[in-house]
Amino acid sequence: METRITSDHNKIKQWAEERNARPACYKCSNGNSLLMFCFPGETEMAVAKLSWEDFFKKFEELNLAFLYQERNIHGKKSRFNSFISKEAIKYRLMKKPG
Repeated sequence: METRITSDHNKIKQWAEERNARPACYKCSNGNSLLMFCFPGETEMAVAKLSWEDFFKKFEELNLAFLYQERNIHGKKSRFNSFISKEAIKYRLMKKPG
């Protein structure tokens, strides 16, 4: 249940494809977009599907990193993931005691 962080496009794509997830973005009411993955069986309201090329272009424009888990507490493939700012990661690392 280890949480990992990567910016490697190949690793991100591999993780998503192993879970049959597709790249997408959620359109917020304020005009912003949030990158996300759509998993089979999930409602896709207000979600625009993206090509991998467009997905990673936005990923780089927003200076993001991918936070994810390979396995859940039961040892099954985890769907846990989030897109976070690389700046937030640097800030958190600088704030760690010791």
